[in-house]
Amino acid sequence: MGTMTEKGRSALKITKQARVREGMAYTLRCDGVLLTVLLTPCDEDASSWRVELTGKRPSEAPVVVTELGQSRLEALRAGARCWESSLRRHGIDTFDWEAVARLLGEVRAV
Repeated sequence: MGTMTEKGRSALKITKQARVREGMAYTLRCDGVLLTVLLTPCDEDASSWRVELTGKRPSEAPVVVTELGQSRLEALRAGARCWESSLRRHGIDTFDWEAVARLLGEVRAV
């Protein structure tokens, strides 16, 4: 995955958002890398949330991480921690997760 640094942050943008599977999906793009964030409630009361993060570069297989949290933001942060700990060990770059959270916050996704 591409590294979203301060320089690349200006290129970070939401390219698509859609209602799916009882939740919302947001596709973000930065430096040719796509990141899809799928947020769905775990129950009818939305007392906990599930995030599925899918990162993909052109011509590469997607990388998927799934986590839970008490809120949409907590689920996103848990997914980011999982992404950091498991994927970096395999030589896969990481995203600027705070920039991702800020951008999703601007559209009230988290």
